[in-house]
Amino acid sequence: MRRLLSAGLAALLLLAVPLTASPPASAVTSPITVRYATIENFGWTSPIRVSVLSSSPVTAITVGLRLDGTATGSTPYATVSDFTLVDGTTTDGTWQSSTAPQIALNPATDLDVSVTDSAADQVTVPTAGTIAAHIPTSFSEFTVTPGTVDLHRGPVSYAGRLVYPDAQGVAQPAVGVAVSVLAGNGYVARSVTTDADGRFSGTAPAPKDSITYFARSSMLGGLIGTGSQGVPVVVQPVPTRITITGVNPVQPYLNADATISGRLEQQAADGTWGPLASRNVSVTAVGGQYLTSASTSASGSFTASAQTTLSGQWTVAFDPGLTLFTPSSAVASVQDPAHLMAYSQFSMEGIGATQNRVNAGATVPFYGELLGPPNGAKIVIEFSADGKNWNRTAFTGLSGAVSAPYENFSIPITVNSPGYWRAVYDGDAHSLPAVSTAYQIAVGSLVTVDQFYVSPTSPVTPGTNVLFESSLIDETPKGTFPVKNAKGVLQFSKDGSHWTTAGPLYSPTDGNYYTTSILTQTGSWRVDFPALRLSSRPIRIEVRGKSRITSFGITPNPVKHGSRLKLGGLLQGYGHTWYGLSGRTMQVFFRPTGAASGTKIGTSVTDKSGRFTFTATAGQSGTWWVSYNGGSYYLPVTSAVRSSRVA
Repeated sequence: MRRLLSAGLAALLLLAVPLTASPPASAVTSPITVRYATIENFGWTSPIRVSVLSSSPVTAITVGLRLDGTATGSTPYATVSDFTLVDGTTTDGTWQSSTAPQIALNPATDLDVSVTDSAADQVTVPTAGTIAAHIPTSFSEFTVTPGTVDLHRGPVSYAGRLVYPDAQGVAQPAVGVAVSVLAGNGYVARSVTTDADGRFSGTAPAPKDSITYFARSSMLGGLIGTGSQGVPVVVQPVPTRITITGVNPVQPYLNADATISGRLEQQAADGTWGPLASRNVSVTAVGGQYLTSASTSASGSFTASAQTTLSGQWTVAFDPGLTLFTPSSAVASVQDPAHLMAYSQFSMEGIGATQNRVNAGATVPFYGELLGPPNGAKIVIEFSADGKNWNRTAFTGLSGAVSAPYENFSIPITVNSPGYWRAVYDGDAHSLPAVSTAYQIAVGSLVTVDQFYVSPTSPVTPGTNVLFESSLIDETPKGTFPVKNAKGVLQFSKDGSHWTTAGPLYSPTDGNYYTTSILTQTGSWRVDFPALRLSSRPIRIEVRGKSRITSFGITPNPVKHGSRLKLGGLLQGYGHTWYGLSGRTMQVFFRPTGAASGTKIGTSVTDKSGRFTFTATAGQSGTWWVSYNGGSYYLPVTSAVRSSRVA
């Protein structure tokens, strides 16, 4: 901002360079030409400079200082005639006065010049130049109040005073000067004019974001514009809340989508609640799995379609990000979470082929169990050469009905070429369709990664040295054999898509391959054999520190009905030793005695030592517990359950 003010001041000074006047057309043939008249320096006093071209040597120069705007020929308020040559010659040179007259502050001053030469020629040029004193100004005061507001509380009030030093250096009020009150990067919040004491004041709407206000004055006559020091105004976040208005259908199928409706509101300055429009709310399953998001309308309402999970509940949350609102959340639930109707699904399916490999023309069973539909539901077997395009009509004898009473099925398939096989149930009026896992059957010999595993398994703490082991086998109809001496590498990926090589694999020539690596970040790992164009399945390993909750308790216990009870404990993380985790959000849950499930009651944030407290009104007996959802560096953890008795 200082650079901007300096640049602005420089621009004003450039604009304030004394004006010069060309001689009138009638003087073109005169033996004397006055090129210009100006001042030597800025300030209250300054010598006068005049540039003259003449046929004969100049013998006398007189300059009258006249207020700009007065009639030509008016009596000047000061006259200077003691000029000496300072540059050039007496016929073509620049002359400067020995005295430095005091220059009027406002308005500007016109310089009327009279010149006489040795040939007795004389010329008078009115307004041969226009000058100004160029006196600096400053804001002796500039305030903006209050220093803290929110989006609904305003306006802000500003006040200040603009002064300048007189010829004796005493501060005087700058009267009638235009002042702009600027917000942030140059937005003009208000424009005012200083009064007889140089003061100005007014109000402006409260800012939407924390911002710094400045005052900047314009140039007036001989007064130079300037800028004030910045005054910050902080905007506090506005409270928000979410209200769930409905779930449709009220009792959806498990894993089916349900429409969740609700309203996001913000609190006004008078304490009332109103809509918060054009904001995103997220929908997560119990446990934190992200499902979907929705945007609020002008009335603050929203609808979101989300999958129904086993808990039958969803958490709807508003995260304000960098905007000036508080976060909020609410729980939506199906009508009867304990009795959700499941989808149709296949279970325990498979193909009766050793290592999923057969000779061409072999017939093997596709077997499994169909859960959900009634006995007698028809199952169809589909084939695909590429695992994408499926066909059920090109094969005969590949369909059948499930058998009572366990809904098991076994359907023979004849394999003539390699490809993929799956079981399909098309559904009915009471049951949803289902598709089984696709099983690949190879014909002939195939080299595969038989095993790939790590020790220790995820999660691990930073700096853990992890062992990676795998094996290669060649599967043929005649048997399975180890593949020895293949060149392999260990690879790592942060996102599961872009892989980098971490190091070579080592082999004791028995078909097994291994290496170790010290882990410092979360990501996926796999073994890759470039020459074979073969990679293992990736294994994701979370690298996070352990966490624990200790000293969790409730006081007083038992407690009187309607009294306050207090929960407290300590959240710790492990890094060479256990220490408190500060600034973490703890989720507080309560399950009344006899209830099937608990409900989230609120949250508490740990202090600098990792301790947390939560206070509630005792309404009924039950059990309490807290949980920490974990983060980038520490694992989630749930406390022990504590009972409270309400007398």
